[in-house]
Amino acid sequence: MASSVEMLTYIDRLHRVASPIFRDGAFNQQTNPAFNLNQVETLLNQTLDLVQRNQAEVDKVLDLKVRLSQQATEYYSQLKQLELLESTIRSQRHRLMSDAANAELKANTDYIMSTGHTDPFAIWKGVGGILERLMTIQNFVQDDKQNTQAVNQAVIERFRADLQYCLGINLIPMYQARAASADSDVANLEATADYLREVLNRKAEAMLPGGDLDFESRIADMGDQIAQDRRDISNRVVAADKGLSTIFGANAINGYFEPPSLATATLGQLQKWVRASVAWMAAYTQNDLTITEVISLREIDKDAWSVALAALLNQGTCSINFGWSGGALKQFRNARVLGISACSVNLEANRLQATVSLPSQANYCDDSATIRSVDQSYLPKVFIGRISSKSDFRQPELVGASAIRNASPFGANTDAGQWLLTIESSGCRRLDNGIPSDLLLEVVAIVNGAV
Repeated sequence: MASSVEMLTYIDRLHRVASPIFRDGAFNQQTNPAFNLNQVETLLNQTLDLVQRNQAEVDKVLDLKVRLSQQATEYYSQLKQLELLESTIRSQRHRLMSDAANAELKANTDYIMSTGHTDPFAIWKGVGGILERLMTIQNFVQDDKQNTQAVNQAVIERFRADLQYCLGINLIPMYQARAASADSDVANLEATADYLREVLNRKAEAMLPGGDLDFESRIADMGDQIAQDRRDISNRVVAADKGLSTIFGANAINGYFEPPSLATATLGQLQKWVRASVAWMAAYTQNDLTITEVISLREIDKDAWSVALAALLNQGTCSINFGWSGGALKQFRNARVLGISACSVNLEANRLQATVSLPSQANYCDDSATIRSVDQSYLPKVFIGRISSKSDFRQPELVGASAIRNASPFGANTDAGQWLLTIESSGCRRLDNGIPSDLLLEVVAIVNGAV
């Protein structure tokens, strides 16, 4: 059980518990490059969930901090109450010992004064005289053989009666009743003190690490989670903001506003930004359309296709680079890749596989006057494990719906702006029984249909 001084120090420390996690700008400004800025919608939804969870965690920590402070204050109050009670018990014990002597004196004095005497000190002086005379008479009776026994005995009894009258021996039961009452009061105080000690001891045990009242450890654990969530929020906010401006052309002109500085941002400000960005995205994408554009490798470059087919037939693998203007997608605003599939012409199904790399340098086009260049070298390659025949009844395998979502299909007018397709025979099979006359690469894209 802690002392009152220790508890005061403990209470003072509670005002600083977990304070770093609540300060403004407690967000990590070193972003994680692993987050793909193309995942704008996902990043915004994740950020909103994290912000809401973080706010709930902060509210819970604040509630625990209030409960912890109340608990410590209550403990300190009960501890001071116990100390005061123990001091009162000690005082009562000393007073009881003093009252034992004073009560008899006062009782005898009150009784003597009730007989009509007004000077108690004179009475007590008289008592001393009576005692002296009693002793003299007793000695006289023993020494003077000439006086009769009856006469001297009568004198002794009279003085004994006077002595008993003056000392108020009949008041002793009253004093004993008073002493018993005082003893009962002290006993009640001691019982209350024992109860408080038991309560404080049980609370102290419950406040130990892992106990039911160990709010401080819970706050510390939740503080770590809050700090981690805020790092995750920071990473996603930076990536989502960059994706919104780069991919969607979000800016102040079309109603978008940048997130607050992470160095000074509050949780409320970030929550406001995320909600506004989600609303902006909902308004922007409400007119989105899904369009599939087919790229014929043979039609794009017949010579390159012939060389690739020869390598595929002889070596079982080939690569082909090609530039693509975008076809019909150019007619729409802000085309973004949703996924890629492929099928072969005049070849048995499931005989080919392919790896596709999008242009490293690409452009997003809002209209003929607005082009945003972007570095897409960070995008992963996508693998098509099943290239079906065009005549296959099954739908082609759509890949890259997550990895390359929102990427631009329009390469820059440089070598880095070309597509790269690597084709290989499926498994150990070779194309001994024929070769495909063409390979059709299907680009599924989202375009903004707003006029």
